[in-house]
Amino acid sequence: MGIRLKILLSAFLLLGSLYFLFHGLVSGQGFLIPVVTAVILAMLMNPVAQKLMKWGVKRVWAVLLSDLVVVLFIAFVIFLLAAQANQVVQNWSQIEKALRPKIEKVQKFYDEKLKGSIEQLKEEDNSQASNQKEVASASSDSQQQEAQPDDGQGENGQKEKDKQQTQEQTSGLSLETIKKALSGIVTNIFSFISNLMLILVYIFFFMYYQTKFENALIGLFAEEKREHVREVIGKSSKVAQKYLIGRFILIGVLAALYLIAFSIAGIEYAIFIALLAALFSLLPYVGNIVGFGLAIGMSFVSGGDTAQLVGIAISFALIQFIESYLLEPYVVGDQVELNPVVIIVGVVLGSIVWGLMGMLLVIPLLGIMKVVLDNIEPLRPFGYALDERDVSDNDEGIAEKIKKWVKNKIGK
Repeated sequence: MGIRLKILLSAFLLLGSLYFLFHGLVSGQGFLIPVVTAVILAMLMNPVAQKLMKWGVKRVWAVLLSDLVVVLFIAFVIFLLAAQANQVVQNWSQIEKALRPKIEKVQKFYDEKLKGSIEQLKEEDNSQASNQKEVASASSDSQQQEAQPDDGQGENGQKEKDKQQTQEQTSGLSLETIKKALSGIVTNIFSFISNLMLILVYIFFFMYYQTKFENALIGLFAEEKREHVREVIGKSSKVAQKYLIGRFILIGVLAALYLIAFSIAGIEYAIFIALLAALFSLLPYVGNIVGFGLAIGMSFVSGGDTAQLVGIAISFALIQFIESYLLEPYVVGDQVELNPVVIIVGVVLGSIVWGLMGMLLVIPLLGIMKVVLDNIEPLRPFGYALDERDVSDNDEGIAEKIKKWVKNKIGK
C-alpha cells in the first residue's frame, strides 16, 4: 500500500508541476518570449562582440555594434518583404483580372455539380424545421388568443421597428468592421515595435553583463564542479550559435535556389515567393509545407498556369532534397542531434504555448537542454532519448549514403 501511495503521489506531483509549468509559460508569454529570444540572440552575437574586443574596441561599443548588426539584419528582411509586398499590392488590379476567370470556373463547377445536392439537403432541413415551428406556433397562438386580444397595428409597428434596426445595423456594419480591422493592425504594429525594442535592450544588457551572470550561476555550485559547469555553459552557447548561424546561412542559400528555380519556371513575384519559402524553412517540417502552400497560392493568385504549378512542385522537391542531404550536413551539421519525434512534438508544443515564436525558439532550446542533460550523470538517459543514436537501419538508402559521403568530405 505504501508503494502504491508513493507512485500515486509522485504522479500527482508530476502532473501538477507540468500543469502549472505550462500555465505559467502561457500566462507569462508577454514577458518570457522577449527574454528568451534576447538570450538566444545574445548567444548568437557574442562571438562578434568578443572579436571586436580583441581588436581593441571597448566592451560597451563592441556590444552596441553587435546589437546594431541585429537591428540592420531585421530591418533588411522587413525592407525586402515590404518592397515585394508593395509590388504585389500595386499590381492587384491585374491579379484580379487574372483571377476572375478562375473564380468563374470554380463557381460554374459549384453550380453544376454541388449546388443542387446542397440545396436539396437544405430544403429537407428547412421543411423539418418549419414543421416543428408550425406545431410550436399553433400551440403558442392558442394560448395567446385566450390570454390577449388581437392587435394588428401593434404587430405592424413592431415589424417596422425591426426593419429600421436591421437597416441601421447593416449600414453601420462596414464602418464598424473597418474601424476594428484598422485598430487591430495599428495595435499589432505597435506591439511588434515595442517587443522588438525590448528585445534589443535585453540583448545589449545580457551581452554587457554576460560574465557577471555566468559567475553568479557558477557560484551556486560546489568548488569542484564549477569548471564542469563552465564547460556546459560554453557548449550550450556554441550549440545555439552554430545552429542559428547555420540556419541563417541556409536561408540565404535556399532563397537564391528558390529564386533561380522560380525564375526559370517563369513565375511572377519570384523574389517575394522565394523569400517567404526560405524564411519558413526556419520551422522544421511544418515550414516546408507552409512555404510550398504559399508558393502555390501566390502563383495561383498571380495567374500562374498548370505548368508553373508543376514547376513549383518539382523545384520544391529538388531543393528539399538538396537542403536535407547536401546543404544541412555542410552548413548546419549535427549541432542539434534531435530525433524527428522530439522535433515534431517540440514544434507542436511550442506553437500551443507561444505560437509562431514558440515554433522558432523550441529547436535551439531543445539543443541547449540536450547538452545540459548529456553533462549531468543522472539525467543522461533523457539526453539519450532526445537524440538519434541507435535508430538507423543496417540497410542504408541512397539518400543516407549521400549524406554520409558529404559529411566525410567536409570532415563533420
